[in-house]
Amino acid sequence: MNQSCILRVKPNEVCLPDEVIEHILSFIPPLELCTYGWETVSVGFKNLITELLAKVKHLKTLSDETNGLFSKLSLVDSTNNPFSRDQLYCVLQKLFPHLTSLTVDAPILLATLRMRMESSKCEVLMPDLRSIDIVVDKSCGSISADEWDIMLDLPLARLLAVELKSVKISILLSEETAVSFGCCNFKVILRFASEMIGAAGKWSLCLKDATKRAQGWFCPSELSNCRNIAFVCYIRAALDMGILLNRLELIDEYKMSPYMMVMQKKRRFLYVYEEFKHCERLSLQYDIGIIAPSFARVGLTFPNLQSVEVVSSHVLYKNDLLRFLADCPNLKTVWVVLPPHWTERTARCSYGCFRNADFACFMESGWASLPFILPKTSLRLTCSCKDIVQD
Repeated sequence: MNQSCILRVKPNEVCLPDEVIEHILSFIPPLELCTYGWETVSVGFKNLITELLAKVKHLKTLSDETNGLFSKLSLVDSTNNPFSRDQLYCVLQKLFPHLTSLTVDAPILLATLRMRMESSKCEVLMPDLRSIDIVVDKSCGSISADEWDIMLDLPLARLLAVELKSVKISILLSEETAVSFGCCNFKVILRFASEMIGAAGKWSLCLKDATKRAQGWFCPSELSNCRNIAFVCYIRAALDMGILLNRLELIDEYKMSPYMMVMQKKRRFLYVYEEFKHCERLSLQYDIGIIAPSFARVGLTFPNLQSVEVVSSHVLYKNDLLRFLADCPNLKTVWVVLPPHWTERTARCSYGCFRNADFACFMESGWASLPFILPKTSLRLTCSCKDIVQD
């Protein structure tokens, strides 16, 4: 009886060196390495992926290469969709423990906290994390008040990270976000983050204005009704909690080109409050209008402010701004960041358009009174924010 046999023919196999495989995998976004299950190929492949993920130190959930995945891991999906929940769990276990810097939007942060609360493990999720940037934008519109309450669990913060050196909170203010996020939620985030930051940690606050009203002067009754969209209310909330801001950024999301004439009817201007001086570095990316009159008691100073940046913004009353800064004894530098292509445009113009007083704030001659009002402060004009040197 003829016995049949199975002949297994192995095709020509190409065995790539580990270095080549690692180089190929380095082009794949870390989140795909976490969530696509490639570690099941072999033990060696799993070890290689683990080594690659251990090298990832910085993560932005809002960046182009990760937004496609994290947009599916919203707060609602992660609690109701088992597949999204498993994906988020894989990211937390495989990637987060190695991070030293994290930029995360609020929905993903809340989903992370919810999963961490449900875990029975007692170790810190991100032991190496030293810097976190919490972003509050339009994606927070679907977050209810009950979902923010998870941040009231302060011991949970110490299971997320410890001894942070830097905490930054970036908030987009608009009529839409004001419905679901306000100063009360902001204080909850500050209290929660204060449990993670170290004794030498630094706070930064970035406020972006996308409101139709802009950040002009608020009368007292109007300020009460508009407290969720007013820069000064968030700054006062931080001061009420005893937080010293290292850097304060005030940005106009609808800012007009600085090359357009200033005195247009619908120009958006920033009303400058005294509270803006309660920081070490102040960055104004907003056309500056009226300066608040000082009603402070005699002898009151703001010793923390060391640097002021006016970024591609018009200043209507330059002398008023300088006098506003006169009670900052440690102010070292006023930086003026010129508009893009300023040098080329002024050199090309033969009609004297830029001799208009509206553009004097971009010239050294426009700040001629600075040595007299602020004798200990230097003026620096630069073409880029990257050229700003920390004092």
